[in-house]
Amino acid sequence: MNVDGKRVVLCYGDSNTYGFNPETGGRYLKAQRWTTILGDKLGDSYDVINEGMNGRTTAYKRPGSDWQNGLDVIAAAIHTHYPIDYLVIMLGTNDCNNDMFLEPEQIADGMRRLVLKAREVNSWLAVEQPEIIIVCPAAIRPELEGTPFEDDLDESSVAKSQALASLYENLADELDCTYVNASSLEVSLVDCEHLTAAAHEDLAESLYDAIRLLASAEEVALGQ
Repeated sequence: MNVDGKRVVLCYGDSNTYGFNPETGGRYLKAQRWTTILGDKLGDSYDVINEGMNGRTTAYKRPGSDWQNGLDVIAAAIHTHYPIDYLVIMLGTNDCNNDMFLEPEQIADGMRRLVLKAREVNSWLAVEQPEIIIVCPAAIRPELEGTPFEDDLDESSVAKSQALASLYENLADELDCTYVNASSLEVSLVDCEHLTAAAHEDLAESLYDAIRLLASAEEVALGQ
């Protein structure tokens, strides 16, 4: 909870958290992004922070773009916004790119390393550990021919993205995190990778349900 008495939700992700609009190549309006919609649903007692960046991976360096490694930046993000009550991590799509040469199990291990790093950082800060929500990102669509990413993605990329749901679910269970499966959300046919505006609304609804469930359990535990 921050100094204003609000519960802080830090949303750490890639372009689908940033709000990349596949129709324009720009960014969805702020009101259309799932982070904003989630904040509106949760209300004034919550502060939802968008820490999405185009191209971010879980824990691996991208050729020519080392700064997009999510593991290298998560400590800075937590330090910037702490104390954090809920940490939402939705990453893995960019790890499926051809030039990353990663298997689904390696991508899931990247997510594991992110969660462990987040907990390590919060231990350094001597603050209560946030509830961590692992989100499996939307699966890449197979209709890649003629799209802007046809040279970066192929059938194996699609298969890798589809394999993440069960791996992330098992990981969440192993690490005692909440799991949200967004793998079936609607992805635009324009590029087969980015969420439609309707999918942003659907994701916000799923995360709202997950956070309210966690908050209710906390209130029961505190006898409120």
